[in-house]
Amino acid sequence: MASDSKDNFSFDILNIHDFLQSKDPHRDLTYDDEQVLKSYIVNNDPRTLEFAMSLFNVDRMGEMSKDPQKQLIMGSIASITLNTRSFVRAGIPWSVAFAISDMYLQQLDFNFTKEQAAEWYYQSLSTFLSMRNVSPSDLMEETSISKFSKLVTSAINYIYKNLYSNITLKDVATSLYVTPDYLSHLFRTETGVTFSRFVRKQKIEMAKIMLMNSASSLAEISNSLSFCSQSYFTKVFHEETGYTPNEYIELSKNG
Repeated sequence: MASDSKDNFSFDILNIHDFLQSKDPHRDLTYDDEQVLKSYIVNNDPRTLEFAMSLFNVDRMGEMSKDPQKQLIMGSIASITLNTRSFVRAGIPWSVAFAISDMYLQQLDFNFTKEQAAEWYYQSLSTFLSMRNVSPSDLMEETSISKFSKLVTSAINYIYKNLYSNITLKDVATSLYVTPDYLSHLFRTETGVTFSRFVRKQKIEMAKIMLMNSASSLAEISNSLSFCSQSYFTKVFHEETGYTPNEYIELSKNG
């Protein structure tokens, strides 16, 4: 059995060697290109958007598929994934960065033309860049999470990872092997808000991002964030922000 495993490993290594020999070394984006883009993002360099778009070239995205369409889609996914991690390093809360990434990946059409993929990528970058100027006062950043106990930190991470689901105290407590009453008490003591209030505040913060950076309808946003109805979503949004979703959109557009 061990011999078979070794033979398979050797065979894989030979395949990699042959693949490298057949590749055009001038086709791939370089590691240095990626590092320059990462540096631009982290340092909020005004050249970020222009430089990122110059790198978004399907003919320089390596050779992930012989099929040009698959090559385009795989390159698009790889590009937004790299950018997401760079923007997290730049200071955007990871929950927000990953939500933006997920939102655009859900909009990625596997039949996109090169031009449509470039526009999709441009919009995703613009959304990330716009979030650099958003106050994080209502968003729980990773740095502030560190002041909480391990249990509450785990609960907050659970909320962020499941923001598009119907999150219940019982489900979170079960996942952490504690009773709902204990988690509820500890959560409120450490964060200053109830578990349910924290969840809905995070959902509304995500709704703000979606309202300003997607073409989704109120019904689609409400449904994606697991509100029971659009009317209830509007009610909660108003309670948390003082505005209806439509009023918030108009207010944001006007400055």
